[in-house]
Amino acid sequence: AAEAHIPVNLTHHKAVGRRNWGKVAETIRMIHKDGSATHDVYPYVASSTTLSATLPPSCMKEGTDALLAHLADGAYTAELKRRIFEPVEDWDNDLLECGYEGILIISAEATGDAPGVTLGQFARKRGLDPFDAYVLLLRENRLNVGDVCFSMSQDDVEALIRDPLCMFCTDSLYVKGMRMTHPRAIGSFPRILGRSVREQRILSLEEAVRKMTRLPAVRYGLAGKGVIAEGADADLVLFDPGTIIDRADFLEPLTPNIGIERVYVGGKLAVDKGDVTGVRNGHVLRKRA
Repeated sequence: AAEAHIPVNLTHHKAVGRRNWGKVAETIRMIHKDGSATHDVYPYVASSTTLSATLPPSCMKEGTDALLAHLADGAYTAELKRRIFEPVEDWDNDLLECGYEGILIISAEATGDAPGVTLGQFARKRGLDPFDAYVLLLRENRLNVGDVCFSMSQDDVEALIRDPLCMFCTDSLYVKGMRMTHPRAIGSFPRILGRSVREQRILSLEEAVRKMTRLPAVRYGLAGKGVIAEGADADLVLFDPGTIIDRADFLEPLTPNIGIERVYVGGKLAVDKGDVTGVRNGHVLRKRA
């Protein structure tokens, strides 16, 4: 990036798996030593991806159809279990790191009784060996299973939240009609303001707001954003610092936040006390600075 003269932001900074906990102290030090990069974090100890990401990457070399055929073969799945729990390859091995109780299923269209329970709970519901239940989910849904993995350290997350070069992200997905997602899609920013600022006092309200507004606007070259000033875009969130909090959790991830009074987009009222007004005054943001 330095050679190409482009800005750098290291996004959803984390240390996944117990063997890596504590290493963010070193990665933060590296970022500060460089001096030109920023980074961001979401304020949760669980990540979210697809269950197929728990497979050794080499499983995908022949494509989806070939892998699904292999997953119907008992000899293949026995060897696959060994490869996951006695790994030689190096990947984000969430099944090994989190265990069956540390992986929550959030979407599985073909398996209606799976979303909202852990892999271990799903196995017990079906009376199956946990690894067999894991394979069943992958096969029934043609690998398209969404999950949440509890693989990070709260101490690491808090260290990142404190760092002056670290801003905040959601790194999440919500599509209308989804039953489940990661609560970060709804709650990341109110969680920072309610828990990290007010309850835990990890950082000041002013610093939290800077990390949500001015810091990303400068990093991404968004002129007119991140400040309240004459001539700037009137994108404003009015919230009560004494009550704002997230209520979404991993089993009810779409629960609305509280404490946000009004949201203005380009000077027009878009949300009023939790009600969407129907005003759509936003536009695609492009670098302007």
